[in-house]
Amino acid sequence: MAEVINGIRYLYAGFDNCGYSTIQAAIAAAVSGNRILIRGGRSYSVDITVKNGVSIYGGYNENGIQDFIAGPTVINGRITANA
Repeated sequence: MAEVINGIRYLYAGFDNCGYSTIQAAIAAAVSGNRILIRGGRSYSVDITVKNGVSIYGGYNENGIQDFIAGPTVINGRITANA
């Protein structure tokens, strides 16, 4: 699932009720200028490759509120950026 807010396309990963089941699936669907929001409070054991121009933000709860303290997003793996 993706939605556009103020001209920016947002994709979601790891949420129970919407979006992509994996971070890499959201990245595959993203294009430059998109933002990916990742469900916090979980640990992801995965290697990911980020596309140029795609931003990734973590720490979001199921209601879409970002709170790094209550629900940090942890990625246990290698993160590679394609530039």
